[in-house]
Amino acid sequence: MMKRRLFLLLMGTLILSLISNQALAEEIHFIQFHKFEMVEDGRLTDIRIVAFINITESGGKLHVNWKDVVIRPDKNLKKIILNSDSHSTYNNRISNVKVSKDYFSFTIHTWSPLVGRRDVNIVGNKKGENKYEITGMGIWWSDTLKKTIKTEFRTVDKIMLPYNEVY
Repeated sequence: MMKRRLFLLLMGTLILSLISNQALAEEIHFIQFHKFEMVEDGRLTDIRIVAFINITESGGKLHVNWKDVVIRPDKNLKKIILNSDSHSTYNNRISNVKVSKDYFSFTIHTWSPLVGRRDVNIVGNKKGENKYEITGMGIWWSDTLKKTIKTEFRTVDKIMLPYNEVY
């Protein structure tokens, strides 16, 4: 019950943040809430992502806001770690935005201590009324690990948390 309340509180906070951004937009193209599992180098990880995607048009220009919560279990402590982040065309952490009636895509620019700059390409294809299949993929070289790393985001229907405690 505790993890559900915390999860709902966190999601509510993100929704309120999105609503305030929408007031400035002329037209809202997409507002989506998605859950992802993460696959690295072909292996499913225990990392899950909950993301809010808001694509708007203002002044003839497309803008994207991506706000996420990364859910990572700590098996040693038997707790859940939650990290939130935000990417946007406003802060140049998102680029290459393309939108049509049944499709959208953009690139998220992130940074990791192990590999430096990482770009993840996000693609959404319409699969019904207000429903999209969204995937993400990034490939980069790690000087630290001395290998190429491929990361994929795959849409999932639900996220099951392995532990009750969050820190």
